[in-house]
Amino acid sequence: MNDWHSDFVTAIKEELKDEKVEIKQEEYLSKEPLRIDVIIIKKEKDVKINKRIGQIFKRYNIIEYKSPDDYVSIDDYFKGLGYVYLYKSIMNAYEKSRKEVDDIKIDELTLTFVCSNLPKKKNSYHF
Repeated sequence: MNDWHSDFVTAIKEELKDEKVEIKQEEYLSKEPLRIDVIIIKKEKDVKINKRIGQIFKRYNIIEYKSPDDYVSIDDYFKGLGYVYLYKSIMNAYEKSRKEVDDIKIDELTLTFVCSNLPKKKNSYHF
């Protein structure tokens, strides 16, 4: 079995050997396993949630909770989007025994941040 990634990285290193770049192979994205704070999954696709908190929910609803002394930064926002895309691409649809390509549609997902503080002015973005 060939290690295609190592061969590719070797070729890239050779191509860019005279450039001022750092090339890393298989860089870990986190020190700990990535985990979503809360996910609410509707058992039936078209079920309506009557409680106000759930009226905007779709089938798969990712919630990121920030502690009372924290705030939502632009990096938190993009990490949350990353969780949505990873969940969509990696997890299998509710009650399916195995993952199928595109079995979770992107329009079936929501991302909600729960926070008691407003973004800090220095890093605030309107999103």
